[in-house]
Amino acid sequence: MNNSYYDELFNDLNKNFDINSAFKLTLEDYLFSSKSKKCRGKNDELFWSSGFLESASIGLLQTDEFVLSLSRYFKQDKLINDYLINRLIEVVPHVVIKAIKRSEAVLDRKHFIWGMFETEACHNSEEISSFRNTMIYLHSAYQDRIKLLTKYKEEFKSLTLVEFLAISSLYSFKHLIKSDVTLDNERLTTEHQIRAMSELTKWKLKESPVEQTKLTEVQITQSIQRFQSPLLFPSSSSDEEARSKLIYFRELLRAQIEMDEFLERSIYPFCFDDTVHYFIKNGSIRMNKLGDDHSWERNGYRQTLLRGYWKRVAIENFIESGMALQRMGSQENHERNQSAYVCALANSLQLERVYGLNELLPIGKGFEVDLFQALLTLELMTAFYIKDYIEEYHHLYSEVGEWQIASAELAMQGLLVGENRFPLTWSEWSTKAKNLVGWTVSERLPKGSLKAAEANLNFWCLNLGDWREGLLSKNEHANQLISERPIFKLGKYCIQLPWLMSSQLSSVSAVNNLRRYANKRATLKDETSRIENNVGDAFEGRGFTVVRSYTSLLEGGDRAGEIDLVCGLDNTVFVIEVKSTFYRSSRKEIISYLDQTLMKAGIQTRRKTEIIEREIRENPGFLSTLNLNSPKPNIVGLIVDTSLEFDHEYFAGFLKVSVEEILIALADNADILCDMESLDNIGGETDTVDDKTTLYPEGFTAKSFLNVIQESLVWKHKEAEYSKCM
Repeated sequence: MNNSYYDELFNDLNKNFDINSAFKLTLEDYLFSSKSKKCRGKNDELFWSSGFLESASIGLLQTDEFVLSLSRYFKQDKLINDYLINRLIEVVPHVVIKAIKRSEAVLDRKHFIWGMFETEACHNSEEISSFRNTMIYLHSAYQDRIKLLTKYKEEFKSLTLVEFLAISSLYSFKHLIKSDVTLDNERLTTEHQIRAMSELTKWKLKESPVEQTKLTEVQITQSIQRFQSPLLFPSSSSDEEARSKLIYFRELLRAQIEMDEFLERSIYPFCFDDTVHYFIKNGSIRMNKLGDDHSWERNGYRQTLLRGYWKRVAIENFIESGMALQRMGSQENHERNQSAYVCALANSLQLERVYGLNELLPIGKGFEVDLFQALLTLELMTAFYIKDYIEEYHHLYSEVGEWQIASAELAMQGLLVGENRFPLTWSEWSTKAKNLVGWTVSERLPKGSLKAAEANLNFWCLNLGDWREGLLSKNEHANQLISERPIFKLGKYCIQLPWLMSSQLSSVSAVNNLRRYANKRATLKDETSRIENNVGDAFEGRGFTVVRSYTSLLEGGDRAGEIDLVCGLDNTVFVIEVKSTFYRSSRKEIISYLDQTLMKAGIQTRRKTEIIEREIRENPGFLSTLNLNSPKPNIVGLIVDTSLEFDHEYFAGFLKVSVEEILIALADNADILCDMESLDNIGGETDTVDDKTTLYPEGFTAKSFLNVIQESLVWKHKEAEYSKCM
């Protein structure tokens, strides 16, 4: 066999490193070196045809790096090295199983893996045969759910997109008071509905002609007359079609939720959770789980605490600015407007300090949006829909006890004052923008601005025509939730769903709009630099000497690359690799983040820590730059990321923590972390803020800061309370 690039690389590395290290470093090059997608297939073939793989020890074949490499192999569409695969099946079948899981071949019966199961090597492996039976069972269950979905989708193929949305809005109002139940007889939540409606809207968009994304007044009128009016305003005309579609929509939504839950609770744990083991016993599937992993729930609780934290900071700023003494809008709406303002301020503070977003953001198509004004616009919209739709509907329902009558009364109230109070609302895009001008009034724009209103509206608009195009071209960034851009643009019209507008988390939506779907923006690099500078400033505020964006001139410095932050104090040096990302909503996305980002970040941090160790040994001036006296300081590498996922886990031996934990630890204000949501939602008192305490009872030092981070002391007190409720 001719030596491939990877054989040559392995041999070169083996001259300076032991065989284990050379093997791992070669895998790292395969996994994480930058290569264009065009070259990926050829590169995969080169790697898996390499001779060095066949000499690997069993220990090396069980490393995380090799499992990830093998999972990439199984994501291809063909076998390359069946000799190697047969050997792996024989000596490390559990590694093969783990890699096959990651490929998600369980969902695709046409994948070459299913043919591989028929080989002699697989038949001779009891472990592989048992795994194959589990795959068959899960795939069959997946197909059952596809058939159920397909059955109910047939009922809506002839409907236009806006008619489909009109039916969905009726269903939502019907169940605003009395929640529906899923096929598993669980309460059907808003989260269920958002995820299911996102998937169903994507399906409807892809199968609808492009003309349906260019809405006209006639189409809107026809949709309302055909499906909403017969149920809200009964007359001599029959409501049979509308009532029938409403019944079928319920079954369609529940079938989609069943699919979503099956993927999230069964398929994704099977594919991506290594603590879960599925097996077949007596013809049914069973599951064993190793240990109790509450990280999903823990991170959700930490997000709640952080929202409370930023709201407390915003309230303090709000009071100090004197705004708390000013009336906002009418007396009737003053309190709601104040609350919306504080929420927008909290979100903007978080987005600026944690995500590096600027006050003014170019968002394409000639628009530049004021971040705070955009957040305030959505908060005010949310408050408006809660007050004039949801709360009023609750009031009417309490009087009449019937959803159709309450919905009709709400719609009639709107008509009497010239407002749209139907379960689905619409307006021309230009009219909507004009109505929002008043919400753009600020010191910079004392009379408001139509252009600013248009920018705010555009920021929160999901252009369904563009979305359809992205879905059909299989753009990876088209896979979003409808809650993240809750105003739907169809041609010159906007459509809004009141139930959706009343359940917004604007900070999450803003981050995902900018970091996930608009991640090619020219300002993205500047935002990442601001995150690094915000963290660097916080270290400097505690007395650290900070070197930013450092590239070593030593041999190998180019391989280590630019080092985001080097912070020195008290004979301790922190080498920090900063990562910025978005909010993930599924376990699949989270594991992808682990495989593609955090494992690479660990390798980068190792290289950068090693080069800083050499700088300190070989470059006396660098030690002086950090204002350190000892030639042998304690050097600590940290991965600091905007995300909470996998916090306090180690990658290539380096701890990963969140930006917010670092900022809170340096500010020493963990005492203002609080839950301002859960009890408030049921009419009780919100979580109280602790009396002023400190994370550093014996004073701040680099050593005490490191202890706070390593021991997770920022969260310790609040999570002790939370664990009692688990």
